[in-house]
Amino acid sequence: MCIRDSYKAIQQIAQVLPLRENQFFPSKDQIDLALEHSCARLANEYNQLLSDFVPTGSKRFDMVVLGVGEDGHTASIFPNHHPPEDTRAVSHIQQSPKPPADRVSLTMPAINAARSVLVVASGTGKKSVLHKTLCTKDPLVPIAQVAPSSGEVTFLMDQPAAPEECLRGQHFVWFGSRGALAKKYSWRMLLQLHRKGSMKNALVHAVGSDAVAKGTSFVSQLATEKDACPAKEEEAGRAHAMRLDSNGDGVVDAVEFEAEAEEFPQAYDLNADGVLDLDEMARRSCGVAIGRFLGRMSYSQLTRTKDPDEIRSQYHKLGATMDGMVAELHGHDSFWKSPRHLFYLSVPPSAYVATIKMVTEVVLGPRPWADGTTFLIEKPFGFDLADVKDRQTKYQEAGLEEEDIWRLDHYLGKQGVRNLLEFRSLNPGWSSQWSGEFVERIEVVVQEEEDVEDRVDYYGETGAVRDMMVNHLMAVLASAGMSLANDPVDAGIKRARFVGELEPVRREDLVVAQYDGYQDQLAAHHELNPTARKCQHAAMAPTAALATLRSKDPHWAGTEFVVAHGKATDSRQAYTKVLFKDKSEISFHIQGGPVEEYVAIKIPNTSPRPAPVMGPGWNTVQTEPGLWVSTPVEPSLNAYEALYRDALVGDKSHYVTYNEVKAAYGVWDRVLEYEQVPPSKYLKGTGLGSLISQASKGTCSTKHGCLSEAFTLSKVGVEGNTEY
Repeated sequence: MCIRDSYKAIQQIAQVLPLRENQFFPSKDQIDLALEHSCARLANEYNQLLSDFVPTGSKRFDMVVLGVGEDGHTASIFPNHHPPEDTRAVSHIQQSPKPPADRVSLTMPAINAARSVLVVASGTGKKSVLHKTLCTKDPLVPIAQVAPSSGEVTFLMDQPAAPEECLRGQHFVWFGSRGALAKKYSWRMLLQLHRKGSMKNALVHAVGSDAVAKGTSFVSQLATEKDACPAKEEEAGRAHAMRLDSNGDGVVDAVEFEAEAEEFPQAYDLNADGVLDLDEMARRSCGVAIGRFLGRMSYSQLTRTKDPDEIRSQYHKLGATMDGMVAELHGHDSFWKSPRHLFYLSVPPSAYVATIKMVTEVVLGPRPWADGTTFLIEKPFGFDLADVKDRQTKYQEAGLEEEDIWRLDHYLGKQGVRNLLEFRSLNPGWSSQWSGEFVERIEVVVQEEEDVEDRVDYYGETGAVRDMMVNHLMAVLASAGMSLANDPVDAGIKRARFVGELEPVRREDLVVAQYDGYQDQLAAHHELNPTARKCQHAAMAPTAALATLRSKDPHWAGTEFVVAHGKATDSRQAYTKVLFKDKSEISFHIQGGPVEEYVAIKIPNTSPRPAPVMGPGWNTVQTEPGLWVSTPVEPSLNAYEALYRDALVGDKSHYVTYNEVKAAYGVWDRVLEYEQVPPSKYLKGTGLGSLISQASKGTCSTKHGCLSEAFTLSKVGVEGNTEY
């Protein structure tokens, strides 16, 4: 607010924190000046002061502390009040619905660029709005819009304000906790979520075939090996050391630990000199964090026995282990009276139904189950359209309803895909022209340098179309073509609606190719594994493909949709490219190359389009006339980390629904049997555009050819964050 009370609050805070008044902004003089002149002047001066932090600087707030009103307003952002759009850090609010009418406020983009946001609320009057925020996630409530793009939000509330029904504990039950995906990504992602506070109310239950002692040791070791200590936590450890170091000698001994009622941690005294230096304290800080994670984890054994009584007994033990952890760690905590259950089936799809059946019968028991019960499953979601429908029927027969099933397609977890929707939300001028009247073509391209030698048997059954195009690429294309969603449920509905309007792919719409050497790899695999199952037409599986699609929806009349994928090409990259009829282009880079994630926008001189807006958290540079490139200030979440986080908070926006899967397979069903068309050959290391052009034999008749030229940052010399 633009009032002197702000400075009074600053003085009170300064009295209890080791900070000086000149470390707080705005200062008393700035507030007095604003009252003498205008809040607009203060907003402008404050933005100038914060120019190094947001929106275009390389920094961002470490923490933003917010309150919340009973109507859901936060800062000076009120429901149903729409001041002029301001992408700066600070905005001048006029005609506020709550006195005073004239205010200065942080903007929502600035808040959501922060590393950490703390929301403080107390009293029964806040319970209703916190229910809308944390339980139903009402997008019209301003405080519910607080969602840091690569940070965390924490709610600090008293018992009267807490909506207990959605703050309850969660069981994260993980089948397949020792698989390839678990070793490569999942353990590391869960550890990172734990470090960021996203699993404060969760217990993790790993499930595997090993005996409990061996399995517990293995997953603990795996979790530790996959732990990557963040620099922030190392800094915290060093800062802790400096606080304990009472004599200033640069190390912490047992006496100094004892003074703080802490036991000297012998395990981290690596050189056994009786003291911990700064590096050892940094490692201790990380070790303590992983210890907390392991302290909230259990391991249960499910053997491969076929004895039905033994199987049920093992599931009973799993349920007892879960209940035992709650009793031990949470006792009579009201948030654990009716915990949510999240079952992650990271196992072969052939095991889904049997696992679901045992969980519903033994662990959960008869309905009604606790609200939010979730079963996470991964692709493939079916072999063809008939199989997709058959699987859904079997899931239902095993006791599930569609709302219980969360289909995880990791491409929807990639921030490069989500950036497309965020861009449209931030740029209504562009979004209003997201239609066939203005858009000439949308391309979704995923290409890889690796071949398929290590999974050639799988590829012999699926080929490029089943492996990538019917699921990953369609999910990305749906995100590009859908109408903007109103809420998480609406997101799935609108993706399914867009895909359902696409015309089925015909043979003449599809170009297929296969790299030289694939058939030799297939033959070598069967020679080494003579008992392996053989697919009759495996030798004809395409390793690259392109299809051109059109929509029956009048909204998209005149627009081409192109999806392309290739293995063993010249580079690894994925992107969505939107080509407008006025020659404007937007490239949403998803992965690959020197910079994993960026957005590039080209606007010709003849176009009246406004300059793009990306908001805080991005560096936007106009590299040349008519070309803007935006790169994220900090690395985005890994796709799996983002999707696990979504599941933990109950956000289904980026999970695939049955109607989406059914619609996608309906589009592709008639071309899934690839043996009907022999693929063209290409050399490993060939560019995707070149190999598709050769394979098409001149059938790509549009002015762009089969694929338009890919945008690369190297052409404009922009550097960005390469971690992903």
